[in-house]
Amino acid sequence: MQVTKLDAWLSLPTIIDAGAVAGSVDQFNRPLYSYPEIAGYYLSYIAYLLQSGRRETSLTENALKIIRHQQVLWSGPVAPPTRNYSPYALERTDWRNEGMFIFDLAMLWRGITDVAAVMDVNIWDAAELRGYIGDFFSSTALRPVHWFDRRPENAPDRWSTRSGPYQLKVLAALRSAAKFQHDQRTLDQINVVLPAIVNEFNQARFHDHNPHSIAYALEGALLLGRDIGIDFSLAREWVSNVAQAIFSADTLNIDYRRSDAIAQLLRLNCCEPYFDPEIAHGLCELLVSTIQREGSMSFTLPPCGANNKNTWPVLFARQALDFYRRVVTDGQSIGVGEFTCLY
Repeated sequence: MQVTKLDAWLSLPTIIDAGAVAGSVDQFNRPLYSYPEIAGYYLSYIAYLLQSGRRETSLTENALKIIRHQQVLWSGPVAPPTRNYSPYALERTDWRNEGMFIFDLAMLWRGITDVAAVMDVNIWDAAELRGYIGDFFSSTALRPVHWFDRRPENAPDRWSTRSGPYQLKVLAALRSAAKFQHDQRTLDQINVVLPAIVNEFNQARFHDHNPHSIAYALEGALLLGRDIGIDFSLAREWVSNVAQAIFSADTLNIDYRRSDAIAQLLRLNCCEPYFDPEIAHGLCELLVSTIQREGSMSFTLPPCGANNKNTWPVLFARQALDFYRRVVTDGQSIGVGEFTCLY
């Protein structure tokens, strides 16, 4: 029932406005902005549905519409803005538009290749997008941001502007896409920087103990596999500790009042090696309570919640509830290798 509502909301015409996936809509479901990361998530969501046996024509039509839109954006002489604001947005200036973020590019490239793997059609090879990705690698590190001029004064010091364990999800996405497109150069670059990021994870060097970014690190560790040196006993502790903190969080701490983090933790608790059915049950109940009647969600929960509705928590929740339904039906966790499309 909940999954059907989420799918219905995600299929609203305003969510995919001429191929631009809305990251957020207002109370009237009018799109406020789009950005590459959310386009990548939506493409991976479509690929996930297709892999699950769904065959609606609208899925492939929407995938092609999104990819063509991105192809136009990235074929210009300069990179497109990180956040593309619509006329309905009240505020249209954004420090993010002073640069490019590797997280966004990685999620978009992965989404394109996720779709290409399940659709028998000619799809953009993302050559223009890939041309920017290599510049984020150095001989020792993966840069989180490429500022076009210099770092803007109002850019916050937060996880997305710093290197850190969350970049495991970046590397997992890049590796998946590079393997599909036989991009050995990118695979070699990933292998160079991976050990340092794994080491940051194993030493718990999280910049701000934000459950959303910690969940990205845990997802990346899951997707990259057991053979990269991740301390999975530590990873399991993080999954459990963050989930317990969400259950007991002070309602004024907005970082722990986020529906996206709840959905991410639920997904993780349904999968090996993080499987914990008791925690998963509690997270499922909490997540369902955040879904509005029409299937929309805000990324912040009351009393911190806003009027705007956000697309990425709905995408995360849609897969999280699907995972949980499988766990309840089968009575066992989702095994390693089954979550290649963990978007």
